[in-house]
Amino acid sequence: MNSEGVNPLIAAILNVLVWGLGYIYLGKIFKGTWTFFIFAIACGFYLILFTLGFSFSLLLETIFEHFLTSLWFGYDAYKMAIKINERY
Repeated sequence: MNSEGVNPLIAAILNVLVWGLGYIYLGKIFKGTWTFFIFAIACGFYLILFTLGFSFSLLLETIFEHFLTSLWFGYDAYKMAIKINERY
């Protein structure tokens, strides 16, 4: 980490795009790795739903839940970055 701290917006965007990436940016390697692992499982689940021909409404519902979870992880990384910057 540089002397200016971490950018909360970058941490949030990274975590929304790929779960765990924002945590890794913040230096929380363990939390980021496990969160990314959950992200990989979720993406595999969506792929299975799509390839097995599940109903479109079920697919939309799971994608919506994924979107909400992504927003939560983004918010969490944003707040974590602010706390990190307050320490320095």
